Amino acid sequence: MWSVVALVILIVQSSVGHIFPDDGRDIGTLEGDVQNWAMLIQNYILQLASDGINRHYSQSYLDQANYTFEQKNGSEIVSLVKKDLGEFFRKKKRAAMSLATKVQEIYDSYFSRNTSTKVEKLTELNKTMYRDSDIFEKLPDDLQFIPYFKQQVSWNYSTIKIADEVPRDDQVTIDTVVLSAELEEAFKENKRKDPLLRWQYFGSPAGLVRIYPGREWSTNFAGFYNDYDPRVRPWYIAATSGPKDVVIILDCSLSMDGEKFNIAKGVAKTVINTLTKQDYVNVICARASHWNSVGKLRHYGTTVLSCQQEKMVQATIAHRKDLKEKIQKLKAGGTSELRRGFEMAYDLLNSKPRTGCQSIIVFATDGLDTDGESIRCGPGYYTRSGYVPGPVCRYNWTKVWSTIDKKDKEIAPQARIFSYLIKEDAEVFPGKLACTHRGSFVKLSTGENLIFQMRNYFDFLSSIAKSTEPLWTSPYIDAWGLGIMVTYAIPVLSKDGKTIGVVGVDATLDQIENFLTKHQWGNVYSFLINTEGETIFHPKLKPSTNLLEDPIFIPISQLENQQPKEFSIIEIEMKERKNNHKFIEGKDGKSKSYFYAALNESEYSFAYVLQDTDKEFRRSQEPTTRPPNTKSYYNLLKEYQSPVVRKKIPTRRQGTGHQGKRDFIPRTDRQLRAFYNLPGAKVTL
Repeated sequence: MWSVVALVILIVQSSVGHIFPDDGRDIGTLEGDVQNWAMLIQNYILQLASDGINRHYSQSYLDQANYTFEQKNGSEIVSLVKKDLGEFFRKKKRAAMSLATKVQEIYDSYFSRNTSTKVEKLTELNKTMYRDSDIFEKLPDDLQFIPYFKQQVSWNYSTIKIADEVPRDDQVTIDTVVLSAELEEAFKENKRKDPLLRWQYFGSPAGLVRIYPGREWSTNFAGFYNDYDPRVRPWYIAATSGPKDVVIILDCSLSMDGEKFNIAKGVAKTVINTLTKQDYVNVICARASHWNSVGKLRHYGTTVLSCQQEKMVQATIAHRKDLKEKIQKLKAGGTSELRRGFEMAYDLLNSKPRTGCQSIIVFATDGLDTDGESIRCGPGYYTRSGYVPGPVCRYNWTKVWSTIDKKDKEIAPQARIFSYLIKEDAEVFPGKLACTHRGSFVKLSTGENLIFQMRNYFDFLSSIAKSTEPLWTSPYIDAWGLGIMVTYAIPVLSKDGKTIGVVGVDATLDQIENFLTKHQWGNVYSFLINTEGETIFHPKLKPSTNLLEDPIFIPISQLENQQPKEFSIIEIEMKERKNNHKFIEGKDGKSKSYFYAALNESEYSFAYVLQDTDKEFRRSQEPTTRPPNTKSYYNLLKEYQSPVVRKKIPTRRQGTGHQGKRDFIPRTDRQLRAFYNLPGAKVTL
């Protein structure tokens, strides 16, 4: 700011002769005033540097410092980070495994003792079992602001969050609340073993989640608690659904115009929102051209919405976002000619790449065999009496059924069709499709709570998964306020193979970034990728703490592109989880050494990039003549409430009502001065 002020004064001083006319008047006094102002500001800045930050002391210590040269070994740094980060991920996995084991034990024990609890209303449960994030009176009494979680939480209790459409007094809901209450001690034990744990939770197929530490739920602009359904969150879906190939067919004909088409688009977006990167997807808008009632041809065609017209695309965040944007822009129009749409759907399911695990078609239509008087399937003709419009379009569903039966035999596995009839009573066509192709049929009257209305689809996905394989999710925005994070999620099954739910333990991306950046020096930088070659962390990307929505991951080859051919070898080896180092000569003449390794406890690999000048690092050390002084707590205060602070900063007892409490940051009406090792220099916090 002061440099700007000084610049303005210099401009005024240099231009003063041009402001006033040369008419003989004395302007020397004005020039002198400006010079005096500049001198006063200069002296003030110098005084501030001297008294405020003790510049002369700081400069003298830098001049007297001992400088040593260290030889840096990239392989040693990578080995150290691999060990530290590996242990970080290992602790999260151990915590999740202990929760999964406990959930299974509780479930099998609970239902072997009694089939259900005797309580008929959720509010009849005592507070030891039921503390609700949505009901102020049911919140824990000991909520306090914890910077590590960026909100008020309770270390002593977990809380329950129930999705809005879930009946609170349903027996399944009550039973799930009761049995999950026994996780309380497991949560606390995990925290004792790993103080750096973030959220721990259990999500149930009943539509509720128990989370530790307990918290009050976030609210919308009107002050109402936001909805949250664990069954559609990335961590739950990734753990329960399994890989699949999904084609969504939308009936885009004119008869769908209005609310019906909005519901159909909602169905498509709901399905897309619940896909993960292990799935493949595409969307088809099915319709055809027609003539109107005055003989004018209206051009429409069946189209594939993704950027890949002839194959499936991986359901990455980028592709999901692209598909949802294109779906939103669709407008109804054209005929209900659906045969071509199903032909294209089966061609997509038979293309590569795909998972080959489950083939699914989700079909949204009103089921009508005509689109009204304005949709004609012929150009019409003229007679002596005037123009005669072409025939009104009526569709032969038998031809569509025959085409689907034929195409279905050409693919493996054969497709399951989930039909959603929107508002109308025309059940024949979509109903027969679903029944003859091992799917199910549901009629939708509104677009509200589509997750609940489409539970036939989601229940099917859960039933076929039956997997206990744990996994790390792709990074996503935490709905509970901690930014971008990854989750170690484990599906839990009972002894009889029933899905009990999913347990999750989180790790924030900024924690992982800190492990990498704290070992950087000079011009050295680091990056992190997954097994798909997607960049999770790189200095050229926006910091994870600044993101407001789920990130779109850029291929690492687009960021490290100075020598694409040479770097492609590094990328392949990192995706194959190899440990190695490579030397690349840059286009600008500056060579780079890449040291990289895979993290054994996750799907990630990381690398450090060194230039030749970084292999020797000049480190400054305190002058030997520097006098000893009191200990500085400044850096400890920066990590307020960390375990290190609790041990290092002394306890201060306060007056009545606060006996024995630690006072890490005093009230604003008091000052805590931490002495630097600089004579007379103090920091007021």
